[in-house]
Amino acid sequence: MFIEIILTFNTKGVSSMYISLTIGNIPFLISFVIIIALNIIKFNAEIKNAQKHPLLRSSIQFAIFYVTVSVKNGQILETESTIALVDFLILLSSILLYLSSAIQVLTFVLLLIRYKKSDNPQSITLSSLPKLFSYRYRSLVSVFRENNSDKRTYLQRLKVIIIPAVTFTFMYFIYGVYETYFANMSEWKFIFMDILPPSLMISAILILLSCGAAYFIKGKNLDFIAMILTALCVISYIQNAFLNVSTFINGAQENASDTLTSINLLLWLGIIVLIPYIIYCCYNKSMKNILRICSAATGLLLIMQGSALSYMMINGLSEKQSREKTGYTLSGAEQYEVSSNENVIVFIMDTYYSGFFDEWLENHPEYYDTLSDFIYFDDVNSEILHTALSMPSLLTAHETDYTISLIESNKNCWNSDEANFFYSSMHDNGYTVRLYTDNDKYSGDAENMLGKIDNVYEYKATFTSKKLLTYLSLTKLSAYKYLPLSLKNIFYIADSCLINQYTTSSSDADNLDLSKWEQSSQTAKSRGIDFYNFDYYNSLKNGLSTTNKKLCIFQHIHGMHTPYISVHRNFVEPRADIDMNVAQEGCMEIFTNYISQLKEIGVYDNSTIILTADHGMPLSIYTGSPIMLIKPQGRTSDRLVINSAPGNLQTDLLPTILDSIGLEHEPLEYSLMEMDENMQRERTLRILGYSFDCPDVPKCEAIGSSQHNSFDEYKYTGRYSETDFNSIEPTKYPITDYWW
Repeated sequence: MFIEIILTFNTKGVSSMYISLTIGNIPFLISFVIIIALNIIKFNAEIKNAQKHPLLRSSIQFAIFYVTVSVKNGQILETESTIALVDFLILLSSILLYLSSAIQVLTFVLLLIRYKKSDNPQSITLSSLPKLFSYRYRSLVSVFRENNSDKRTYLQRLKVIIIPAVTFTFMYFIYGVYETYFANMSEWKFIFMDILPPSLMISAILILLSCGAAYFIKGKNLDFIAMILTALCVISYIQNAFLNVSTFINGAQENASDTLTSINLLLWLGIIVLIPYIIYCCYNKSMKNILRICSAATGLLLIMQGSALSYMMINGLSEKQSREKTGYTLSGAEQYEVSSNENVIVFIMDTYYSGFFDEWLENHPEYYDTLSDFIYFDDVNSEILHTALSMPSLLTAHETDYTISLIESNKNCWNSDEANFFYSSMHDNGYTVRLYTDNDKYSGDAENMLGKIDNVYEYKATFTSKKLLTYLSLTKLSAYKYLPLSLKNIFYIADSCLINQYTTSSSDADNLDLSKWEQSSQTAKSRGIDFYNFDYYNSLKNGLSTTNKKLCIFQHIHGMHTPYISVHRNFVEPRADIDMNVAQEGCMEIFTNYISQLKEIGVYDNSTIILTADHGMPLSIYTGSPIMLIKPQGRTSDRLVINSAPGNLQTDLLPTILDSIGLEHEPLEYSLMEMDENMQRERTLRILGYSFDCPDVPKCEAIGSSQHNSFDEYKYTGRYSETDFNSIEPTKYPITDYWW
């Protein structure tokens, strides 16, 4: 509330800047008045001479407050992270102003009481005050002055600080970085040896600085720093292990309430500042034992994380890493090409829940006319609500096998009879089949698609990394994991591409231009594929080209995945957590623009067009139904038609495509085009989760345990939106592994 008053208060023409500075001036003026009063009253010279320190301290604090408020009110900040940082600095500086003022007022009151009671006011000294208040009357640089009372040798002082300092450095600059690397190895274009030298160099510098601190800083101040470092290590470990709202970074903001965020910050301040300060003020002969506890606590954390790191490194480096890589990938060279003959165009907009579209139609009834040639299937089920499990299945009509590794399951999907039948049927009838998506691994791996997807190419690439910049970007994620909720957005990295951007690539493949990697903000961009809504929308404005080839295009884009993004705003810089309706408006702009261009170049009528999703929204079991709009070749109508046939996304998409272009689909499941709306069909819905009844499972191509280890399977008959899933007892099954 206080910070909101400072930053936003504005009434009757009085600017927020004026109000802010007035609020900031109050403690400064109080400090000034107390100093004058103490000089007027007949205290001894020690008390009067010491007043320069509170005045200097208050002046510096007010200057910091003034600068931060000026930056905030000047509206010169562009990113959410810098705004959040300045907000925090304003809050912190305002707290320090009032805390210092409160301590000075209490000191003044205590001095007055003793003045009234004393027969000799000259005998009252600052040393007689409680130690809690003494800091106001010390020089700002006194921490660096030699404390003659500290008889410890340099090695003895070094023992006090070295273990906490090493542990802190190890946690933030080695363990946190390496853990992120090994836990997500499939995401990186660089190798471990690219981040090893800068990590060791920076860690060595920080440890040397701590050794220097032990030389220059003596007495209680050194002990206090050791306690602060210990407290920071402990609370950081607790934050990462127990207090983070989400352990999985997927591009969305931390979903923490203001109350939870405030409690989390107070816990940090209490442990890091209050507890060490109380110990500091109560300094006595028992301090030696307290420092031993600090060393023991941080040493234990060092051993625990060091052991875990050893395991990760042994497993992660079991195979030799190379900067030269070979493999198969999807090319986006012809992403905006359509056939002048016949087209099958399937838009797969990620996480597009049918309920979103229902609300959209209600608020935008004109789309009943805009999409008049389409049939809206409003009762389609998705068997699973995760891209990496759904995409291989819906592209092959073969069910994902959860009893084996996902890598093996993906091979089975693409080598299945269902996949062979569909892609043979398309190829035999003259269709070229292309797939455009963000990461081919989550669709089943490009190598498995050979002979079925026609824009799969082999590549040989050489990767060169800017080691220091790559490492520093990983340290941001390390800080993100360890720091309190209120500071996480400052260190947030929404996509692995923001770390990979410092790695350049070159390839000898004719259809791949991996040199774009450095200039790209997205993974798919290195292959010339536009995945994010704003990329696709902006490229689409350049127009579609035509070819004589008959084409079947699967176009997977970001769609309605969180964070919701606009087609008019870059996703990564600045971040774009926007309103859901704005995101959906962008999706509709993309889709209707595409349709308009098809009409302009005269290929709309001979095109089968499908708008669907890879799954619904995994928010809850009741938001799992994906959108499904279909316009078969040659279909015309006066108004959008709604069909409530009980569809199933993963099994029905491919036979529906075959049916729409007049090809046999009998070996596959149902076509939505011929399904009876009153059909009673049992369907399956699976919800991934974590169960203590099931063992932890590993990550695919990474080190550590997956965020999921099981799924709940629901069997139901009837309309999806009318089913009470709470009344259905699900069956729990373990899974073998997962990507994240």
